[in-house]
Amino acid sequence: MTDDERAAADRLLIQALDDTDHPDKAVSLLMTAAMTIMQRRYGAEKAVEHMTQALDVTGASIRRAIHGGAAG
Repeated sequence: MTDDERAAADRLLIQALDDTDHPDKAVSLLMTAAMTIMQRRYGAEKAVEHMTQALDVTGASIRRAIHGGAAG
């Protein structure tokens, strides 16, 4: 991720948190936006596939960060 992309992600994060009353709602809002972007690009079925894959990759990355490299 480039510095510009990271800055854009930070702006989206701040906006989502500011516009909701709970972090779970902010996550839901961002996920809905992401799904809408994917659906417009790929159609509904492919969007679900892409989102599932993205969640798997993100989850593995988080697990590695938490467990110092041991995913799973």
